[in-house]
Amino acid sequence: MSDLRRLALCALFFLQAAFLYGAESVLLKFKDGTPESTQNELISRSTPTAVSLMEEISVWRLRFSDGAAALKAVDFFTGREETEYCHKSLKRRAFAPNDPSYLDDSQWGLNGAHGIAMDQAWNIEGSSGSAYITIAVIDTGVDYEHEDLSSKIWTSPQGYRGYDFVNNDNDPLDDNGHGTHVSGIAAAATNNGTGIAGVSINSKIMALKILNSDGIGGEADDAEAILWAVRNGARVINLSLGSGKYSSVEADACAYAFDK
Repeated sequence: MSDLRRLALCALFFLQAAFLYGAESVLLKFKDGTPESTQNELISRSTPTAVSLMEEISVWRLRFSDGAAALKAVDFFTGREETEYCHKSLKRRAFAPNDPSYLDDSQWGLNGAHGIAMDQAWNIEGSSGSAYITIAVIDTGVDYEHEDLSSKIWTSPQGYRGYDFVNNDNDPLDDNGHGTHVSGIAAAATNNGTGIAGVSINSKIMALKILNSDGIGGEADDAEAILWAVRNGARVINLSLGSGKYSSVEADACAYAFDK
């Protein structure tokens, strides 16, 4: 294995939102059959400040000191016969509707004339969610100390509640609120006389933070979080975020997750 690969850090549905380009990260995928030595040489020539590899989908993440250097690297790789795709990492934003019923936390979507008849579904045997099903919420993190969520948080064998890709640590605490709201809808503690009722009563939430306190993050972290969720046993992945632009790396990560 090359020195470059030894240094590499191995670490569904997209709703409409605005998108921005990340200033420093470039996502690069070589065509199948490109020799490792060629990949290493070309990456070295692009002079990144840091390199990581999403091994499951063979996508390189190259980091640069500024946006100009990142654009230069994109120009270097674009059009080469070895390159499948190369572009700057897109930013993702949390999706939040502005209708009053959402903002005041009324759960109009569960029941009523326009709801999903959740109360009827819960009465069907086996329909209240399995304790063996983990839902990965890729968002702004989760308030894992919230009274309606603290008992529903997945933990790793090491005791971690998920991962924070924004700060690169094991503490995915929500500093925005969006991810906590999404997690509550999915699997808040139910029939406990507190807060709201989660749709999947028995399932656990895996907290994966890729969006910052402003609800903004990058597609590279999004893809890495999807792979992290798969590696750690998530059976459902929720992404209440997105942009108006197609992402090859997210598509690769989603295809990998679907196949698992």
